[in-house]
Amino acid sequence: MKTRIYIDGYNLYYGALKNTPYKWLDPIELVKNAITNSVPAKILAELDNVVITKYFTSEVIPKITFSATATTDQKAYHQALQCIYPEEIFTIILGTHTVNPVTLRQVDPMRPKELHAGCPQVNVWRIEEKQTDINIAVHALMDAFSDPSPQHFVFVSNDTDLCPLLDALKKMGHIKTAVIAPVDGIYRHQATDLALRVDWAKKEIKPEELKAAQLELRIESSVRAELKSSIRKPLDWFGAKELSGQIFEILFAAMKKRNKVCQWLEQQPVKNAIDGVPDLPSPAIDLLDDIDTAQLVLIHTQAYADFLSTNGKS
Repeated sequence: MKTRIYIDGYNLYYGALKNTPYKWLDPIELVKNAITNSVPAKILAELDNVVITKYFTSEVIPKITFSATATTDQKAYHQALQCIYPEEIFTIILGTHTVNPVTLRQVDPMRPKELHAGCPQVNVWRIEEKQTDINIAVHALMDAFSDPSPQHFVFVSNDTDLCPLLDALKKMGHIKTAVIAPVDGIYRHQATDLALRVDWAKKEIKPEELKAAQLELRIESSVRAELKSSIRKPLDWFGAKELSGQIFEILFAAMKKRNKVCQWLEQQPVKNAIDGVPDLPSPAIDLLDDIDTAQLVLIHTQAYADFLSTNGKS
């Protein structure tokens, strides 16, 4: 029985990845690990090694992210996934964003749990992702109807708009369904309406599970086409992103070339590089998810930049 994975990219991002150092995620590896550890034994025994994934998302709009690198960072991530998985087993399906001004009622602080006529009206920007829910439903139903063989559908989402789809799939004898909720289980929880409609459900994704399913920091080859240059995890996606940005700026000012900066960050650390300062325990690039280790990288970065300034070479 083959497995088909349907991933709501933005639901995964906002539910489990935002404000973590684990955005450079291999979602297929994450789901495979979840299947191994969570699927009922009866279903697991029927599964083969065929895993086909569709990843549903929309291109970011810089004006709503307020990030100068959001577009290039997302493109790098999508390209990285396409490099390691061939087109027949991994596809990205794009929807759209809409940004429109709307007038809404503001919460009355004196009566915060009640919508009433006295709630003031305010103008706000409404940002919506469009087509993802419909695209997931259309693709899942097309896959179910076009392939009568036994199949295992896994949805990575916590969106209850999928309920009608799950109800429809449940009526098809050849489809087993599952939902993996991209929530932490502490502040956000799995939607019960989804869990009740599937053959098995995973109620949360733990940080250690995200950490165990990270892509390589640098992708150097592709299964689809020859790469002209390496693809690297974006600096803003490291855990200590502010320090990572400072480190890059210092090195770039001293070395003038992005590739040289990346090479310095990825090289094995020099022993006894700075008197009185601990050596880097591993390549600098591996230390940028933690503030304490990133601070140590910053010290080494500034010392190296000072050395280049004094000696005039890199």
